[in-house]
Amino acid sequence: MRLSHRIKQWGADRLLKATYRVTQRMPLEVVQPPPGAKWLVIAPHNDDEVIGAGGLLSRLPGIPSSLCVLFVTGNEDADADQDTKTRWQESEQVRQIVGFKSQHLAFDDGAVERRADELSRVLASKIKEYPPDFIITPFPTDHHRDHQAVGVAVGQALSQVDYQGEIWCYEIWSTIWPNMLLDISDVWEKKKQLIETYQSQVCALPYGEAILGLNRYRGLKAGIDYAEAYYRCRSKQYQKITNAMTRL
Repeated sequence: MRLSHRIKQWGADRLLKATYRVTQRMPLEVVQPPPGAKWLVIAPHNDDEVIGAGGLLSRLPGIPSSLCVLFVTGNEDADADQDTKTRWQESEQVRQIVGFKSQHLAFDDGAVERRADELSRVLASKIKEYPPDFIITPFPTDHHRDHQAVGVAVGQALSQVDYQGEIWCYEIWSTIWPNMLLDISDVWEKKKQLIETYQSQVCALPYGEAILGLNRYRGLKAGIDYAEAYYRCRSKQYQKITNAMTRL
C-alpha cells in the first residue's frame, strides 16, 4: 500500500471515529423546530432541499423573513440550458408552495469543488447578511461530490464568521449517523408533493419513493411513522469535521 494511501486511510479512520464518538455521546432525540427561529437552508442543487429536508420545510411557518434557501447551482439566465431553466422553474413552484425566499448562486452543477474557496466566501457573506438561528446543510461525507464540496465550504465559511447558532446536517445520497430525528409523520405527504414538483428529476429516478422509504425506516427506531434524520452540532464541531475532510 502506498504511503499516500495509508495517510488518507488514517485520516478517514480518525474522522469516522471522531464522528462516532460525538454521535454516541448525544442521544437520538425526537424534536420539532422551535417557533420564531430564522433558518438558512443550503442546497447544492434544486431538489436537494426537499429530498433531504422537505419535512422540515413543511413544518416551518412559511414566512419569507424567517426562511431562506440558498441554491448553490442553477439559475434562470438566458444562457442557461433548458434543463437548468426547467429545474429553476420547478424550484420556484416549491418556493411558492412552502413560502420562503431563495437565491441561486449559479455555481456549475457537477463542478462545485473547483470554486470551493469562492463558495466559502459567498456563504460567509450570506450568513452575515442573513444571520440564522439554524443552518441546514448536507453532511460533508454525503456520497455526491457537489454535496461534499458544499458541506466542506459551509465549514470554511463558518471559520470566517462568528456564528453561534446550530448546524443541522441532512442526508441525501447516503445515510449519516444521526443524533436527532424530526417527526414528519403528519407532513410526509406534503414532502412527497414537494419532491414530485421536480418532475424533470423524478421522471428519471424515483427520489420520493426512495427518501420516504428511508424516512419510514428512520421513524421505526423512535416509534413514529416518518422521521427525517439529522446530525446536529455547533459551529466548532462542524468545522472540526470539515477540516478533517480537507486533510483526507
